[in-house]
Amino acid sequence: MSAPTPVKTFIYLQTSLIVISCLLFIAGCATQNEYSNVPTVEVVIPKEEKNVAVEESLHCISCHKKSNVAHHLTAEWKTNKHAVMNVGCKDCHTVSPEFDETEKEAFQEKETRCSDKGVQRTVSPRICGRCHMKQYNEFMQSSHSSSWDSVVDFQKNVSFSSDNLLTSCKSCHTIQFKCNSCHTQHITGSSHIKSPAVCGVCHTGSDHPQYEIYMNSKHGMVSAAIQSAKEGNFESASLSSPVCVTCHMHDGAHDTHSGLSGKIGDKSPYSEKEEEMGYNKDDSGKEKNDMLVLCNKCHSPAFSKDALMSAKNAQKVFNTVVKEAEELVLALDREKLLLPGLTIPLDSSYPEHAYFTGEYPLHSTVSKAEGIFIRLAKRHAAIAGKALHHMNANYAYFHCWPEMLNDLRALKNEANNLRQEAEINRKMKIKLR
Repeated sequence: MSAPTPVKTFIYLQTSLIVISCLLFIAGCATQNEYSNVPTVEVVIPKEEKNVAVEESLHCISCHKKSNVAHHLTAEWKTNKHAVMNVGCKDCHTVSPEFDETEKEAFQEKETRCSDKGVQRTVSPRICGRCHMKQYNEFMQSSHSSSWDSVVDFQKNVSFSSDNLLTSCKSCHTIQFKCNSCHTQHITGSSHIKSPAVCGVCHTGSDHPQYEIYMNSKHGMVSAAIQSAKEGNFESASLSSPVCVTCHMHDGAHDTHSGLSGKIGDKSPYSEKEEEMGYNKDDSGKEKNDMLVLCNKCHSPAFSKDALMSAKNAQKVFNTVVKEAEELVLALDREKLLLPGLTIPLDSSYPEHAYFTGEYPLHSTVSKAEGIFIRLAKRHAAIAGKALHHMNANYAYFHCWPEMLNDLRALKNEANNLRQEAEINRKMKIKLR
């Protein structure tokens, strides 16, 4: 008896599927054999671009490390923007026309100890200016850019030894030739530059204690509190305070005159009733305008005006003492009682530290009376003015005012002694005739 039709159909389909599978397997093997000798295409991932600056500077880096000479500076350089931007050692430290004779004389550069005699240790601001042109042009408008020139000019009037020139002047006044007087040598960025301590390296001491004045003011106290909060990871978001560059290098300008003593672009809102407030046309309108505009960024207009007027009124009181002392010294000079005669112009712009280190003169050409006047006017009165305009009247009145009065008293005593001595000498000459 024959199998039913559905069974036959199933067997037929099953056999067909087996045959088709075998055929596909044979075709697949043939295809694999056909393409087995075709080379594989390798996908190459492009490598990162090599840092040309680092490669070119490898010789300097390895030599510094081997000789243990400032090799930490190369480590700092490799992590900053200069290395990333392919600015290498030779871009800054190769002797170039920008390093002029004036700078060489100021630094008294000797032949480099590097095996490459084309290397210079000091980098001129002119070299920095190749890339940082805006900052360089601003710097050249600042008093920093003529700081060494002022020393050279002073030497024309008052001679003092080269040892004093190097030890007393070089550390600060060579800022004219060194951007790294403020910036660090091989670390870029501006966060550390904003610290008052950077300015305090030079702006501190007997006759220019701006750093001490600032740090002992309300602004300085708040600034110190902010720093303490950062170091202790405490909340300081509610605190804010201006630092040196806020007022003196407005908006990051490298011209130190761009802040309080220079144009900052804003118009003074106080053109009305200035005479009622005590201002007049003889006052420095520009300086007043700049101070008010800056102060008003944090304070109310009324507060700013009151603070400025208080400082100006106090300054007038201090100036009366200076004026009295000046008239007394000029009178002694006219009477030919100063031995030697008046050496330094009384309106000289040179600070007191140009004449003295502590209480000891760098030269022996001034009389006792003139020395007292220099201390009164160039130290104590100058500090008082700085303190008043740094909003630290306490420093002006308790550190400077008593000293000014003591100086004036000492000057009057010296004048009396000189006149008495002159009178005795005059009478003796009469008797001897």
